[in-house]
Amino acid sequence: MLWARRRLTCTSALDDAKGAPEHMAIEPVGSAPTLAARVPILMYHEVLAEEQLRDLAGRIQSSYVITDTQFSLHLELIRELGLQIIGLDRFIAWRDGKSDLPDNAVIISFDDGYSGNFQHALPLLQEFGSSGTFFVVSRKIGDPGMMSWAQLRAMGDAGMLVESHTATHPLLSQLDEKATREELEQSKHEIQSRTGRAVTMISLPNGDVNPWYKRIALDLGYAGGCCSAIGLNSASTDRFMLKRIPIKRGLTQAQLRGYLSGSTVTYAAAKVQSMAKGALVGALGKGNYDKVYNRFFGVQDQRKRGS
Repeated sequence: MLWARRRLTCTSALDDAKGAPEHMAIEPVGSAPTLAARVPILMYHEVLAEEQLRDLAGRIQSSYVITDTQFSLHLELIRELGLQIIGLDRFIAWRDGKSDLPDNAVIISFDDGYSGNFQHALPLLQEFGSSGTFFVVSRKIGDPGMMSWAQLRAMGDAGMLVESHTATHPLLSQLDEKATREELEQSKHEIQSRTGRAVTMISLPNGDVNPWYKRIALDLGYAGGCCSAIGLNSASTDRFMLKRIPIKRGLTQAQLRGYLSGSTVTYAAAKVQSMAKGALVGALGKGNYDKVYNRFFGVQDQRKRGS
C-alpha cells in the first residue's frame, strides 16, 4: 500500500512553525503500538436522495454531495471487501495502546453537519451495523440545510461520534493564536453542552492549519484531528493531521475499491491531482484560492458570520 504524503494545505503552516517551542510537537499520553496498520478514513460531506440534488444551489459544491444510493453501494463494497468500520475514537485509543485494532479497519467521517447526514446517512449506517464520526460547525447547527441539536443528540444516542469542525468554519491560516483558541474552545464547549457527550476530535476546515493549532488542540483536551491530505494512517501518522480520502459524487466504485485496498495506482493518481491543486493554492494563497473556488462554483462563503 502507498502511504501518500500530505497536501500543502496541511503542511505549509506547520513547516513555518519549525522554530516554535518544542512542546508543539509533543504527542498526547500513551505509546503508539508498532503494528504496521494502514487505516483509511473516508471523508464525506452530504448524502441526499436523487430528487433533492436540485435544491443545493449556493449551499455546497455539488460534487461533494453523493446520493443515498451511492452511499449504500459504498457500504456494500466495504462489506464485500471484508472491512470493519470502526469509530475514530477506537483508532486513537489504539494509538495510545488502550485498544486493539482490526487488521481490516476503515473509518467513515462526515464534515460540516448537513441535514442529509441524519436523514439519509444515519439510517444506512444503522442498516449496515456501522458507525460514523460527524464533524460539525457548532454555530451552523440549526441553520437551513444543517442538522439540529436534537438530531445530533439522536446521533450520539445511536452510537455515532459528534465532534468539532470549529465554531464558524474559518481558514486557520488566516487566524491569530487568540482567534484559533476561540474557534477550537467554543465549538468543543458548545457541542459538549448541547449533546451531553465529550468532544475529543477535530476536523480542520479545508485542511488548513497554522503554527498554533496542535498546541492549542492538545491544551484544550483534543486527542486527535483530521486534515484533508489524501493517504492512509498508521501508528506513526501525526494524530492531529490524520489523512483522509475525499468522497465525491464522481468517484467510481473501482476508484473507491482502489483506495480501500491500498492500490498504488489509485493513490499515485490522487497525489498528482493534489500536487497540482497545491501548486495553485501556493500561487494564489489559500484565502484567494477559496474565494475563486466559491465564486466559480456559485457557493457561498463557508464561514459562519456573526453570533
